[in-house]
Amino acid sequence: MRKVLVTSLVLLMFVIVALGQTSNGWQVIKLEDPMTGQVTWRAYSPITYSLQGSIWAPFVILAFDTNGQYELVSLIFEFPIKNSEIVGLEYLTNSVSLSTYIRWDNLNPNYLILWRPYNESNYFLYLMDGKTYTIKPIIDNLMKYNTVTIQINLASYGLLYYKIPLTGSKEAINTARNNVKKKW
Repeated sequence: MRKVLVTSLVLLMFVIVALGQTSNGWQVIKLEDPMTGQVTWRAYSPITYSLQGSIWAPFVILAFDTNGQYELVSLIFEFPIKNSEIVGLEYLTNSVSLSTYIRWDNLNPNYLILWRPYNESNYFLYLMDGKTYTIKPIIDNLMKYNTVTIQINLASYGLLYYKIPLTGSKEAINTARNNVKKKW
């Protein structure tokens, strides 16, 4: 049941994103858990296709989520990606992780850790800086640069690069943070 709910919520988010993208910039949406009432604000990028141009490779959205206590940055895929699909994935005690590369604008690539709680398939991979093992440098850079390119190797598609525009990301992240403070 929970899997169906998560799948439905992700698909709904993609429909909302597709219908609501009247500009090339980032957008903000309020997400509310129907069972707990917990509110999360999401700032998200436009839908981005891989630079390889394959119509079969999944498209992604880069998202910043905050609920007032936690902040996460995630790469959200069009459809669930099984752990067995991700080349180079390391299995840890309660999660899986992947060391890969991230590039801000035209700077030299940096190490990036993509991770998620351990389960067979999921729409999300969370981002963490590969040097500090924290999220802060990722968020700071989302608000500072114009583009970010993320590398991921999927067994069925090969090495994929997603160049995600960051136009409006600073404003969207600030709006999400400010909305969390308001009582709606």
